Amino acid sequence: MFGIAKEGKMGHRILRLLCAGLASLAAVRTSPGQASEEPPQVIQISGAANADGAQSAAGVSPNVSWYRCANGNASSTWELRANALFLHRSSPGSQPLVTTPAVAGGLFVPGATTLIDANQFGFGYRTGFEVDLVGDNLRGSGWGIEARYFRVANWSANVDAGLSPVGSIVLYAQPIGNQLPTRVSSSYTSQLDSFELDLRRTVTDNITFLAGYRHLNLNDGGGVTINQDVGPGINLGTSTIRAINHLDGFQVGADAVLWRGRRFDIEGVGRAGIYGNRIHNDARTVQLPLPPFSSSADDTSTAFVGELGLTGVLQLTPRISLRAGYSVMWLTGVGTASRQVPVSNPFANFPAGGVGTAVVDSSGSVFYHGATVGLAFRY
Repeated sequence: MFGIAKEGKMGHRILRLLCAGLASLAAVRTSPGQASEEPPQVIQISGAANADGAQSAAGVSPNVSWYRCANGNASSTWELRANALFLHRSSPGSQPLVTTPAVAGGLFVPGATTLIDANQFGFGYRTGFEVDLVGDNLRGSGWGIEARYFRVANWSANVDAGLSPVGSIVLYAQPIGNQLPTRVSSSYTSQLDSFELDLRRTVTDNITFLAGYRHLNLNDGGGVTINQDVGPGINLGTSTIRAINHLDGFQVGADAVLWRGRRFDIEGVGRAGIYGNRIHNDARTVQLPLPPFSSSADDTSTAFVGELGLTGVLQLTPRISLRAGYSVMWLTGVGTASRQVPVSNPFANFPAGGVGTAVVDSSGSVFYHGATVGLAFRY
């Protein structure tokens, strides 16, 4: 790697001679008959563009431009990025989960007052991590590869409906509850994992298209837990409803440099894909002295995932950069835990207990947005 303090044609020509000299030394070790390499190139990796029109990038000094030598067959670049994520998950859509019992009409008939609705769960922001390995222009071909993984776990939200003097009803497919004074509360937990492997094609200095495989795991495995404390303090009934989504599919997208400066760039990214989604739903209610009641179901659906991001890149050294940005992602055609409550019937065999019946609701949508910050190392 070479640094020159003054831009100009002469400095760039000297660098060409240096690169050619290094190529000649390498040629001495080349076996007779081995294919010769293409002419050496001078690639500017930071600093302003020189007089010959070399591509501008960021540098460590406004007066210094950094270059490296590369031959036409081996100008590959690799970049390893490690980011911290601060993502917000949207609240579920409106779905009454617990109501008061009806004044008349039977023991397990829902009333008009909603004690807990799914839209009351506010997940807020949670931290996660992302690792991204990007290789471009492999062996000078213009093609590249990208492997990316991120995870955000432990989104959680709680709702305390307080004391219901007239009792409470959980709105399963076959509602169940009581008409005794009951303290009602609920919690909801979730996590998201994503892995993708993409083929990349650079079409201009600023635009790279990509296409590849992606797997996502939307895990409402902690799910919705509903506590009905009868008395309160006399008897506790607990209902847990879960939904687990495994999405596998094909995505397309593009990376673009939207603006270039001396040391600072702005990049944009977009991805969209269609996925096959395998969904598992299970529900379980335990309240002594009755036996446990449960149900489960599995199904498949077609899901969509879209993602957009905007990132600022500050070059700290010729190889290390600071990255910070904002991203949004949305999933449709997924099963969320709250939507499984009205399609689950763990009490199909009430009062004997055992396994009930259920189907899967795959009409859910989830929206994520938040900040990213991290470092990148290029070699």
